[in-house]
Amino acid sequence: MKVTLTGAVQLLKLGMDGKPNCPDDGELVPVGVSDVTILCPNCYSRHDNRRLTLNLNYEKGVFNCPRCRFCGTALDLVSFYTNWDRNSVESRIQKGELGDISMVDNEPERADDSPGKEIAPLHRRHEVYTAMLEGLSLSDSHKAELMRRGLTEEQIELGGYKSTPVFIDITAIPRRLITMGLNLRHVPGFGLDRTDNWVMTKTASGFFIAGRNAMWKTQGFQIRADHPCFSTPKYGYFSSRKLSCGAACETWAHWAGPNMKDWVSNKKFDIIIVEGWLKGDICHYRTGQNFLCVPGVTALKKLYPALQSFRKIGALRDVYIAYDMDAYENEDVARQLVDLYQTLKASGYNIRILQWEHEFKGLDDWLTRPIQKAGK
Repeated sequence: MKVTLTGAVQLLKLGMDGKPNCPDDGELVPVGVSDVTILCPNCYSRHDNRRLTLNLNYEKGVFNCPRCRFCGTALDLVSFYTNWDRNSVESRIQKGELGDISMVDNEPERADDSPGKEIAPLHRRHEVYTAMLEGLSLSDSHKAELMRRGLTEEQIELGGYKSTPVFIDITAIPRRLITMGLNLRHVPGFGLDRTDNWVMTKTASGFFIAGRNAMWKTQGFQIRADHPCFSTPKYGYFSSRKLSCGAACETWAHWAGPNMKDWVSNKKFDIIIVEGWLKGDICHYRTGQNFLCVPGVTALKKLYPALQSFRKIGALRDVYIAYDMDAYENEDVARQLVDLYQTLKASGYNIRILQWEHEFKGLDDWLTRPIQKAGK
């Protein structure tokens, strides 16, 4: 019997913390899903956070951490944890050296044909999300947190931040949107349940952060969780890829700048690249500069076409990279910074790297330092 990634995870008794022989069934990595992201055992010790970065894709039978590039198949995963030679892994598992293989899921991995691959066009997503936000509110605690981060009440209103509706019937918002004549098909965050009722995906307690394009159309949402943990990332996505007629929220490059429909064609500007949609909003409101915000230092797929669109219309002058200061202390983040710099340089962009005092991790922290110090 072929050793699948699902079977390897079960035999290793892998926990969400990336450690084998997990003693708590509630913290075991789930296998009845298409994919799951856990703490990366190869690089988490080199980072000052507990971000989940190791993706286990059961449907493709592969795993990958974009931060440290730890990747491979079931045999590579077992070899990592057991120190067995990769070529001997399968035979040793068959001999029962890792446990009773007959007790694990032996369904073969398959090509990724799961729901969520199609996504609604931007105009439909924007219409649905605009109407959704109009029916939501922002809690006092979330408003206070955003003000602590350096935003004013007017900027909070303009940014459209709203608290997630964790205590609302998941069919209520879709019903309201449908009665307004809106089409929810393949809009991330919405989908059909097993009884073919439109539902809104369950969300963690937190607040929505809109990811917009240069025309201020909402492409998707991140959710800043109130209580992040192994199963709930600090910044997750409003996504419904596992629901019928649902869709995944893609890693959009969020534009934190003025609405480009008012752009004067003979006026060029610089763009600053930062990690984090909320961070970019804060930096833009504090400086008036234009920011392209990637959701993570490895989530760059949508960044390059966004930059190219500005260059194509003749709007772009210089590009600045403002990654967090841990890039100068952490080899994984440093490598991502160098890769981005070299890729953009090779594409003909004028590139500069911003630095500031190391005691302030992010550019937003440095820009709001009077506020941060006053709050201590």
